[in-house]
Parts: sequence; structure tokens; C-alpha cells
Amino acid sequence: MPSYRQLLREVQADLAPYEARSLVESLPSFACLSDVALATSDPEVSQGDLELLAEWRQRAAEGEPIQLITGWTPFCELRLRTCPGVFIPRFETEQLVHWLRRVQPRPKTVVDLGTGTGAIAAALAYSWPDAQIWAVERCPTALAGQLNAARQRSQSLGRTSPEPRFKY
Repeated sequence: MPSYRQLLREVQADLAPYEARSLVESLPSFACLSDVALATSDPEVSQGDLELLAEWRQRAAEGEPIQLITGWTPFCELRLRTCPGVFIPRFETEQLVHWLRRVQPRPKTVVDLGTGTGAIAAALAYSWPDAQIWAVERCPTALAGQLNAARQRSQSLGRTSPEPRFKY
């Protein structure tokens, strides 16, 4: 069986380095390992993961976004769930969050209108746990995805993290 590094090199032949790393590190064999563990060891991948990766690579070759294939995307300090029908948070949107943190260090209330994935509201709730964060959205698909993602985010952080209040 190939190791993590061998598999990563192979996938990078077809995809951009960031996309290749996202796919490989989302495989069950590696998803539970930290960056430090992956940097200091070279674990092998299972046969099941090789088959899953082959399917994911085909989907990527057909143009499906990596974030929808893996079901997540990094956003600020968070790992956000993604789902079809809802826009994937962009790097440029992270810049908005960083700017907001600089110009308004301790707001009492924040309203994110047309929140979509809830990425901005979630990142601000993480940064400002004492603020009331309202995330407003009309799209039922986006709202359902937000609520599911909020539950998973709280579980993955290992604590009850402040979450925005979602309003439809």
C-alpha cells in the first residue's frame, strides 16, 4: 500500500497542491491525524481509501469542487461543512472577517444578512463569544446546512462553542 507522502505526490500530478492535500487528508486513514503527525510520520493508506480516492479524483476531473467532494472547507480558524446548493466560502470572504475583527474589536451585536453558509457569522461567533450574532437567510437549503454545520462545529471543537442565531 502507498504511504501518505507517495499518495500525495501522485495526486499532485493531477491537481493543484492545495486540492491534492485536501483530498488526501480527508481520507478516513488520515482525517483523524494532526498536521504534526502527518509531518513526522508517513502512514499507509488502506485499500478502501484508495478506492474512495479514485472516485474523488474522477469527480474532481469532472469539475466538482474539492470542497463538495470532501464535505468541508477551511475558513478562518474553523473547518466548515459544505453541501450542494450552498455557495462555498471563499478566501476573499475570510479577508472580510479579518477586517471586521480589526475595525470592531468587541461588538455587542452583529447581523449577517444573506448569510449563506453562515461562515462569516460562525467565524465572528468564534472570535466574539460574548456578542449576539444573528445570521439571516431566506434559502431553506442554506439554512438546513447551517444548522447541521453548527452542531458538527460544536462537537468538533470539543466544547459548547458560541453559535450564531440562525433566522429564516
